[in-house]
Amino acid sequence: NGERLILIGDVHGAKHELKKLLNKINVDYGTDRVVLLGDFIAKGPDSLEVVNFAIQRNLSCIRGNHEQEMLRRYAQMYNRHGLGKKVLDAQISSTDLVCDDEICLAKHATIDQILYIANCPLMLDLDTIPLGKAKRSVLAHAGLMWNVDNLIDQDPEAVLNMRMLLPPDNTSWVDEPVEEGVHWATVWNDYQRTLPEENRTAVVYGHYAAERLDLRDYSFGLDSACVKGNHLSALVV
Repeated sequence: NGERLILIGDVHGAKHELKKLLNKINVDYGTDRVVLLGDFIAKGPDSLEVVNFAIQRNLSCIRGNHEQEMLRRYAQMYNRHGLGKKVLDAQISSTDLVCDDEICLAKHATIDQILYIANCPLMLDLDTIPLGKAKRSVLAHAGLMWNVDNLIDQDPEAVLNMRMLLPPDNTSWVDEPVEEGVHWATVWNDYQRTLPEENRTAVVYGHYAAERLDLRDYSFGLDSACVKGNHLSALVV
């Protein structure tokens, strides 16, 4: 039926680059499903406009660490006693405002923008959609722990933040690269090769901008550091 799955790495408020990329791959919003792999806000110039665009075009999303931090800041600022004031504030929020950090974004986001972000799941199980050499695939912003069998048992903090695992057993993670660490995707790919072919799973993720585009048999890293002046990347299935 011509339907495609379009997975997009960390946008970080780069609305111009997002629209340019989607135009380049001739997106059809009627049949294609576009999924933002988290961290589509913060750092860049047009975070709230990216959210508006995602709402208007019915883009799907998973949650990244920056979305999580924005929601945490929002909860701090606007508890249940302050929600009425927040609705009024949202009505006069300026779309021209330059917000590039989570505190500013939480302060100026509208209710619709907050609800969109809050509804981004932590992971998205694509089930039997094959990618690379795997029979099934999962979307997760930072990645998955290789030694956790069920998605429901994954540590949310790891899914949002991890970059490396620590030897010798590679069962603990860190969010910043360390000299003795091993890229979680290296361990993940090695582990998948030990499983029966029908049980192997690929992970599509972002977050690890230092590695740029990182495509392997059982993992696809799509954060190519767009916000730092490099390209924005998409995986089209």
